[in-house]
Amino acid sequence: MKRIKNNLNKGVFIAGLTALFLQCAPVHAATVISFDRLATSWEAGPLFDSVTDSGFTVQATGAPFFISSGSADDCTPQCAEKDSQYMATQTGHEAISVFKNDGGLFNLHSFEFSERHINHDFPAQIHVTGHVWDGSVVTATFLFDGINDGSGPLKDFQTAVLPDSFRSLSSIEFVSDAFNDSYGLDTIVTVELDDGVITPTLCEQTHQVSAVTTTGGGQSAVVNEQIRVMFTGHLMTQSGLTSGGKNAATICHGTSIDYKVLTPDIAASCTVDGDAVALTGKLLEGQQLICTNKPAGGDTDRFTVKAGR
Repeated sequence: MKRIKNNLNKGVFIAGLTALFLQCAPVHAATVISFDRLATSWEAGPLFDSVTDSGFTVQATGAPFFISSGSADDCTPQCAEKDSQYMATQTGHEAISVFKNDGGLFNLHSFEFSERHINHDFPAQIHVTGHVWDGSVVTATFLFDGINDGSGPLKDFQTAVLPDSFRSLSSIEFVSDAFNDSYGLDTIVTVELDDGVITPTLCEQTHQVSAVTTTGGGQSAVVNEQIRVMFTGHLMTQSGLTSGGKNAATICHGTSIDYKVLTPDIAASCTVDGDAVALTGKLLEGQQLICTNKPAGGDTDRFTVKAGR
């Protein structure tokens, strides 16, 4: 009964997703990486460094992985059971990367994951990292439910749905938090984007790319003019950019911001989170830019990048 039930659930799940995408975004189709059309490790034997499925490459960055037939009896102790093939890691802490073969962008909707063996240690959580087209990253973490009874009556795989920030991605990575605690991965649901099209969020549509130049504030007007910084990006507000020398640039969540330091009289130097950087560059959420022209000058400005909602 378990096999029939799981198979029905999977079919209803994928059919529902397809209907949803057709209704909400007809030009964006769902693609499911299911591993079902691949040779299993017991057929091709036994490990894979990478596989290609549905126009995507799934690649091990460390230890190779298995392609399981879905039968709990294929390994000892029993593996997670499923009515379809899935990928199983050797060691959970080494990343599994997923990217489009043509280098295109995609959104990540969901995936299924499981503990690998019964009566065996399993990870507490799985971490997902999305690499966005602009160089920024988005992350999400999902807890394992502890259900891993192999051929028993319980459903071994659980479904994780990603937040809306997993958009316009060039690649994703899966990794658990422990060395020997392996896991299963299946039904990676992505949303295809039109060629060259990046899907803007509501915030990005509301706060389109703009530029603002600030002196930082906090000192005399003459000193403030020694260093000016121009920020360019999806700025949600310009308030706080001249607030007592400890200033904030608020941007749309999941985006980045460009900076350019203008020093008309005395050369400046800058750091981001304590590391020396050039006078032009890119900042991500949570980073802090500090620029100073001391000791030759008297100006020091601090800017923290904050994410709005």
